[in-house]
Amino acid sequence: EDYIYEKITKNQDKEYKSYRIDLYNPTLALDLKNLGLYSNKSLTITFPNETILSKQYIYDFIRGYFDGDGCIMTSETSKHKLQISIIGSKPFIESLKNFIPNGSIIKRKTKSAENIYYFNIKIVSSIWLCNKMYANAKIYLDRKKELWDNYCRSYSKELELLRGKFGENWDVNPEVRKYLNYIYHRNA
Repeated sequence: EDYIYEKITKNQDKEYKSYRIDLYNPTLALDLKNLGLYSNKSLTITFPNETILSKQYIYDFIRGYFDGDGCIMTSETSKHKLQISIIGSKPFIESLKNFIPNGSIIKRKTKSAENIYYFNIKIVSSIWLCNKMYANAKIYLDRKKELWDNYCRSYSKELELLRGKFGENWDVNPEVRKYLNYIYHRNA
């Protein structure tokens, strides 16, 4: 038990628990490496294909990746009502874009890496993605899910109006999404 460390971090005046496990076993390290686990994965990981990951679990995988290398911003934390960004290697982000509509890819240079790519997702596609990622989810990063839940509570009337005006699947209609992104960003 002395290899598990608990850390309390503050984010926006709230405290969150995080845990770190330190293992010093060369055999275990090699086994994990052979299974595909390695350091700096954000810079080199590739998106899994269908032989590795069934389509039915794709949004569970995206949620797990998002929990590690994604960011959710709401009106509480930014000027936008809702925006999601995910970082990664260019091949990973380009593959991810195939599953998430209406996002933009931006290349950035950071202190630690030359080729980091940000996938910024507009408000309507962010709503769509969060609905997909958190539908029936039991495992997720609490603080990110909490931001999504708070957003849903704050904008529940707007979300219900959208469902009423455009139907239950309003968030998958590309014309509706294009229109709403225009309205939201014009008023931001």
